[in-house]
Amino acid sequence: MARKRRKSSSRLILLLLVLGVSYGGYYLGENGELDGVVAEQVGVPVTKLRRSIEDLWAELRQVLPVEWPADWAETPTTSTDTVEGWVERVSDGDTVRLSVAGREAITVRLYGIDAPERDQPHGDTAARALARKIDGARVTAVRVDTDQYGRLVATLFKDGENINLQMVSEGHAWWYQSFARGEQALAAAERSARADGRGLWADRNPTEPWVWRQR
Repeated sequence: MARKRRKSSSRLILLLLVLGVSYGGYYLGENGELDGVVAEQVGVPVTKLRRSIEDLWAELRQVLPVEWPADWAETPTTSTDTVEGWVERVSDGDTVRLSVAGREAITVRLYGIDAPERDQPHGDTAARALARKIDGARVTAVRVDTDQYGRLVATLFKDGENINLQMVSEGHAWWYQSFARGEQALAAAERSARADGRGLWADRNPTEPWVWRQR
């Protein structure tokens, strides 16, 4: 009986957390009219708040003592769901705006990587590196997921080259373990960049973006 009550309590906690994250995602939406109000009230950029919620959600999924339903299992990293379009804007080192024929432009969050924020060291450098690779270019986005903010989470390819992997390999982004734990190619790319001191790894102790966003 006690075990059953604990499981019910855990599921209730999980439900409340999901509702909370969803509620926050609604008000912190990328194009929401309340973005400016939220930023002014709390004194923190909306993008930083949004990323902080993502990081918290990833941590909670690892530590909450619940049995995850089968349809909540980790999203597979392979997919036949692809979108082709032109990169109309690079927001930062891991987010772009994609123009797609016959539909509204979409925001794409690069899967499995986390680049420095614009207001942290190497943030602008990472954004410029991504822009040099794909700004204005035709790319293919291979969908992995859609996040709670409605952004397409995907791996980008240009002329067959994996852009996500290149960003990590060149030292412009971290392997985002919380959301892509099984991506060994990204893990190996980060190890190589660290060993050679490429990009942000020229700094002996760079601050991870998910840590920076908590400040």
